[in-house]
Amino acid sequence: MTKGVDFKNYLDRFETVALPFTIDESNYSILNERNEPLPDIVASMFMTRLGEDEDVAEYVPFFRLDDHEDVLVLVLWRAGLLRYDYLICTYDKNGGIIDQSIIASSFYTSESTTKSIARFEEDGLIYSISATTDNDNPNNFDTSMSKSSIFEVLPNGQIQQTKNNV
Repeated sequence: MTKGVDFKNYLDRFETVALPFTIDESNYSILNERNEPLPDIVASMFMTRLGEDEDVAEYVPFFRLDDHEDVLVLVLWRAGLLRYDYLICTYDKNGGIIDQSIIASSFYTSESTTKSIARFEEDGLIYSISATTDNDNPNNFDTSMSKSSIFEVLPNGQIQQTKNNV
């Protein structure tokens, strides 16, 4: 079933982007035009699938960062039930997964909507900020509840995250 699927074939689905680069919910249209969802078997081969809705979740290749010395860095979009995530995944040169983390997302409940964006900078840092709004008043974001994080891919491929309140 996985015949013809190797790590190089998987990597070929990701275009390298120039930094700085920002991802947010508007990137969905770019993804939709350019990339097809990964077959389930391919997604399962090359990442850890942890969502509660994995039976319906789709993973779409988004982009690849310039190679670090011994680490490959890929970003994917995950579409689940009422939740959309951008994942950063790190791999060794042989395709073994080292680490993965959600760096931006949108998720919905009956009461609120939470959205976040991530900005990839040239210095290798990734800045993420999220805010929640009440569904009854969607234009009123409570900035006191905003959260920010800084992500960094370490030389060994581990993804380090620092959280702050804005």
